[in-house]
Amino acid sequence: KDRVEVALAVTRTVLSKRPTLALTLVEKISQVAPETIGAVAALAAELSPKQAEEIARIAANYAPEQAAQIASGVAKAAPASAANVARRVVGVVPEFSDKITEAVVSAVPSSKAEIESDATLVLVSSIARNIRSSAALTGAAKIGSRPVRNSPTNAPSTVIVNPEPRST
Repeated sequence: KDRVEVALAVTRTVLSKRPTLALTLVEKISQVAPETIGAVAALAAELSPKQAEEIARIAANYAPEQAAQIASGVAKAAPASAANVARRVVGVVPEFSDKITEAVVSAVPSSKAEIESDATLVLVSSIARNIRSSAALTGAAKIGSRPVRNSPTNAPSTVIVNPEPRST
């Protein structure tokens, strides 16, 4: 809890003076205190709403397991960008697309129609569900195998399916 409070205080102080540093600040805090990134990303988006989509992308890149929380917090802080926040975070962590879109719609109900009519989000969700179903049926795939995330400049990743080694 102390780390979250410190990270939020730093975010508030820095961005109140230099809001253009939002992306750099989110990236650096993600690296040193990833457990704080959901709260930090939401506050950064509140203080720099024009950068909300990129804030969400960077945060999800460093903490993919927190993607739904990040997307929800950022969308709530910058509701006009809610659907775009969902798109950016799903682009980084497609295997959590259903959870991400549900979290954003829950945080910003007015985004529901746009999110549900977005062909790309619907397609990504469908593919992720099919891969999970196939993996569950065959037991032959692992979902969510990800490259090490060391830079927000990495291109958005895709779902990677790694088959089990064949026995000879």
